[in-house]
Amino acid sequence: MIALRKAYDVITDGTFEFIHKDAKDIFAYKRENGLERLYCINNFSEEPTTLSLDFDPLSLERLSHNYEVIDHKQGALTLKPYESIMLLKKL
Repeated sequence: MIALRKAYDVITDGTFEFIHKDAKDIFAYKRENGLERLYCINNFSEEPTTLSLDFDPLSLERLSHNYEVIDHKQGALTLKPYESIMLLKKL
């Protein structure tokens, strides 16, 4: 994680906004610094959870992920139990 912080300024700089605030057991946010946008999405449940997205996670650079495959179908992301993902978009 320290290497990611050094490589990507957006992890520590820029605006911060919670996303999916009302989703139970989900901690998700995005950061943006004018050059990059970072999405961090975490499922703290032992059950899968599906979230709607306004972007295609497969089109973004995957910085960190604790599963090999991203489960994404037409504007929805299904997170496996305790799944965490960090995605980066260049602006």
